[in-house]
Amino acid sequence: SLIVSIIILVAAIVIADVMEKIVKVSAKKMGVNFVNLLGTIVKGGIYIFAGLAVLSQLGVAPEIVNALVMGFVGTLTIALGLSFGLGGKDAAAKLIEEAKRKISDNQ
Repeated sequence: SLIVSIIILVAAIVIADVMEKIVKVSAKKMGVNFVNLLGTIVKGGIYIFAGLAVLSQLGVAPEIVNALVMGFVGTLTIALGLSFGLGGKDAAAKLIEEAKRKISDNQ
């Protein structure tokens, strides 16, 4: 259990560093201005999940670890839903207006 936890931790550190670099390079090529922030978010997310996996592997308060994972996933889901909803508000309004126009033209 301890050896598996150490392996998870080491793998997470390596993967987080590689993913941070990949995200930074990709975002820079896309012309994103906040490249470092994106890299840090990806790295931090991997560290958080790795930490929770290590705690779970060690058997440290599994109910608390499960609650934290569910809360984190729920928070991400709500954040993504809001960002797509607010970001696509104009596109959705345009689509609805076009549908209304087509319906009224057919009547």
